[in-house]
Amino acid sequence: MMASLLLTLLATHLASAPAVDSGVDSGLEVVQNRVREMFMVLAKESSSPRACAEVFAELTDLNGEEVAALAPFLNHRDPQLRAEAVFARIINDSEEGEHFALEVLRGTETGSPALVAAMRGLAWKKSPRGRIEAVRRLQTAEGSLLLEIFDFLEIDPRDDDIPYLIKVLERKLGGRAEGKAIALLREMTGYRMANNVESWRYWYRYHKATGTPFYREARPKESEEWTITYFGIPIYGKDVVFVLDISGSMSAPMEERGPGSRGEIAIREIDELLPRLPADGSFGLVSFAGEVRCLSSSMLAKSTAGLARASQWMGSRSFGGGTNLHAGLLRALEFDAAEEIILLSDGDPSVGVRNTDEIVLAVSNANRWRNLRISAVGVGVSSRQRRFLHQLTTRNYGDLVLLR
Repeated sequence: MMASLLLTLLATHLASAPAVDSGVDSGLEVVQNRVREMFMVLAKESSSPRACAEVFAELTDLNGEEVAALAPFLNHRDPQLRAEAVFARIINDSEEGEHFALEVLRGTETGSPALVAAMRGLAWKKSPRGRIEAVRRLQTAEGSLLLEIFDFLEIDPRDDDIPYLIKVLERKLGGRAEGKAIALLREMTGYRMANNVESWRYWYRYHKATGTPFYREARPKESEEWTITYFGIPIYGKDVVFVLDISGSMSAPMEERGPGSRGEIAIREIDELLPRLPADGSFGLVSFAGEVRCLSSSMLAKSTAGLARASQWMGSRSFGGGTNLHAGLLRALEFDAAEEIILLSDGDPSVGVRNTDEIVLAVSNANRWRNLRISAVGVGVSSRQRRFLHQLTTRNYGDLVLLR
């Protein structure tokens, strides 16, 4: 976020400053003041939700008047704007921020991004009451809120969390949430028992009964047993969207994977992977060149009919045209049920938004309260494109694999 608005304004300020004034600290202070001024203008004029949200995301160290100016946005109809306002209120209100966050958590409808913002605000404040609320909600939270709770607990894992994490496994959620619970249990205990609830219960009770620490040194050859992979990228979710570049550059050969073009090999890998998704999994397919196309408007359940439809759709793709990577990624983010997005591209946008920093910012903003894992396979990319894909994936919990 800081790299977007603040650094753009900072560059403008330094470019117009006298030659003797090269201090970045003084420039940053000027920029921060500009952001605060912009915020007050936006608050008074009720500008577009997107413009407000982008400014709210930069706000820290607000004074009392500025915190009060957030009030009209705390129940705004635009979910993203409301979440940004909630987060800004929590982290800037030293007296009432924690109490306000707990009120949001207890009085907001399930699925609202404001819940994620409230939990993140409590983690930002390192709130003891917030941590208690996070542990309590392990038994009921779902989706992005549950992932946010795991992020909170990862800051300072405690032995008292173990029985609650085991109860998460009892919920049999599958996907990334279950994977997060297992990863935390493994980190805390050294045991490697995947999602075997009975084993986790047994060893927890054994150590409690014998008064010994629930911990052992992990054995070197113990596998992580996790998951299927796409070109080496592990897939932790059960609901996955694949975003495939079908521009003209994807008709070039992929040296590392034998005969066939980059696009043909990518499609073949997806076709072979989809049947291996969990039985209760779902998938979405997005292709983009100059325009964006989708297999369906919503996720398809893994089924014989769904797999056949996907195979036929992918087989009908042809490669040509430009690369509207920005639009392809934003379309993938419209799938409400998605847990993960995997992009395969040469990483060189040539249609629509071409500035890669803008693409990273747009995707990260759209994913800010959703916590989707966005990974990428870069094929034959340059050093500049590698930097872009690295920023995209590291800011969105994902992995990056580079192929020739």
